[in-house]
Amino acid sequence: LFLVVEAGDHHVSVLDGDKLEPIHRFQSRFALHGGPKFAAEGRYVFFGSRDGWITKFDMWNLKVVAEIRAGINTRNVAVSPDGKHVAVANYLPNNLVLLDGELNLIKSIEAKDRDGKLSSRVSAVYDATPRNSFVVALKDLPEIWEISYDQKTPATPKSQWGVRRTLLEEPLDDFFFDQSYRHALGATRPKAGGSASAQVVSLDMRRKVADLPIAGMPHLGSGITFAWNGT
Repeated sequence: LFLVVEAGDHHVSVLDGDKLEPIHRFQSRFALHGGPKFAAEGRYVFFGSRDGWITKFDMWNLKVVAEIRAGINTRNVAVSPDGKHVAVANYLPNNLVLLDGELNLIKSIEAKDRDGKLSSRVSAVYDATPRNSFVVALKDLPEIWEISYDQKTPATPKSQWGVRRTLLEEPLDDFFFDQSYRHALGATRPKAGGSASAQVVSLDMRRKVADLPIAGMPHLGSGITFAWNGT
């Protein structure tokens, strides 16, 4: 099975992956983000719409099982592999919304700097499965966040729902991970009359460790890593 998000008429089609034939089709919220997130070994899929609706769909029973509005202008959604934790990145309001697997509100975290004075849009959130955490990009502040959803350790600022900040010189607007999930690699949008900068951030050391020699303006969160000649 796989899904087709139909941007033109706001529907989702479930296809037979062998025959490429539609099995089911249902109406979605307006302007879904094109990257639905699967969880619980593919049983559940979570959609986020640009106007803030989060929808949970059951692939076994082919029906919507939960829905909530978590923002006004939403960027994307991240889900833990077991489907028990959901994170929603919002442009408006400037926050990260944490939900449980049934889409009940757990916590809303305002996207502000350490002093609580400057605010930022949240430009992306991704699941880092080996780290049992969500990693968050801030569009307007030079820092990225890591928030643990590991329930096996006592709640501290470094564990569940506490924000671990990595302070940078430039915002990391969007990013992807290397295969170890120890590094976030991404770019900063160019300033007026300037060029984009690409950087490598160590999530363990919580600082930038390298610059990426990338010309032009790549898609900020798009990329893969692979082994080549020992690097």
